[in-house]
Amino acid sequence: MLVDQILDVAEEAVTVRQKTNRPGLLGSGVVGKRVADFLDLNYVIHTYAAEWFDGGHKPSDPSRRVLVAEASAFSRGLIRSGLDMAGYHVFEAANLEEAVRGLEQQPVHVVVTALDLPPYGSAALFEAMRRRPEWKRTPVLTLAESAEMLAQTRQAQASHALQDCQVKFDRAAMLESIARLASALDPEKELEPAHAGGER
Repeated sequence: MLVDQILDVAEEAVTVRQKTNRPGLLGSGVVGKRVADFLDLNYVIHTYAAEWFDGGHKPSDPSRRVLVAEASAFSRGLIRSGLDMAGYHVFEAANLEEAVRGLEQQPVHVVVTALDLPPYGSAALFEAMRRRPEWKRTPVLTLAESAEMLAQTRQAQASHALQDCQVKFDRAAMLESIARLASALDPEKELEPAHAGGER
């Protein structure tokens, strides 16, 4: 990106403390004791050069619904931006409770979850989904923080055809996995939302 001036370069872990509905911004956070706005680069580049992200991917069926379960609002914003541009209808959850509530409120075709989803990790979400007949066949894509964690998670998921794992923020690999997992569902199957009073 071309800018008028670079004021400083900083490398640190940042938590986005205030979300915004302003197009092109993910929110604000504190960097070097100063408040900084974070650009949504996917949105900005897509707005001015949509062909940049084409990458051979065909637009997805807009009826395809994806639940993104990730504690970090900043990370969810990045993931959602890529999915939005690919044509998916995205719902968000920050923890296990919100993810389960989201599954109860609307049917989804694929669940994308962080490996470290609070409070008990993605394994707790898998277990909750296995206990509900209407969620057993919902594909799950787990996002790992590193290649090492990716290898370990894939080994653990080897026997599950409706699960996959990718490194977080690898947009191309994520879209490829979601498309493959979604295609495993019967396209003629009518998805029904769960009843809030169902067995957990």
